[in-house]
Amino acid sequence: MNDLLATAPASRSLRPFAADDEPFVAMLATDPRVTRYVGNGATWSPEYVRRRVTEALAALPGGDPAAVRWFIGLEAGRRVGLVVSSRRGAVVEVGYWVCPDAWGRGVASWMLGAALAPIRSVFGDRELLGRVLPGNQASIRVLESQGFVLDPGEGPDLRYVRSVA
Repeated sequence: MNDLLATAPASRSLRPFAADDEPFVAMLATDPRVTRYVGNGATWSPEYVRRRVTEALAALPGGDPAAVRWFIGLEAGRRVGLVVSSRRGAVVEVGYWVCPDAWGRGVASWMLGAALAPIRSVFGDRELLGRVLPGNQASIRVLESQGFVLDPGEGPDLRYVRSVA
């Protein structure tokens, strides 16, 4: 395991996304409870899952405008969530998906916190961005717990930013 990836309590670990994680991502991406606050709120088609997985596995250098890195959260060896990080111009957008049966246990906060160091090692000192729909209080708490602050602006999403330095 990459020593940059953090280990939380003994039963939790975070590792880089791998090809054999695709069925797990497909399960999350087709569950409307999970995708409700992701993008447009729609579930993903199998073709879209495949496209996004291919992008994540490409492992482009962090300086590339299309660079993407995903990380899998494990609890007692079982996949419980996904952290995504993607270059968006001068910033890196982050997001997190958690299995519904792991909700309410701090998994998203733990995963995002554990992913900060490897994200920085890939993308450098770029500002991090988390976008949240106003009604998603749980996600707002996750971002705030990891040092993100509200960046006032216009649009349907709330924008939370964090310096990685």
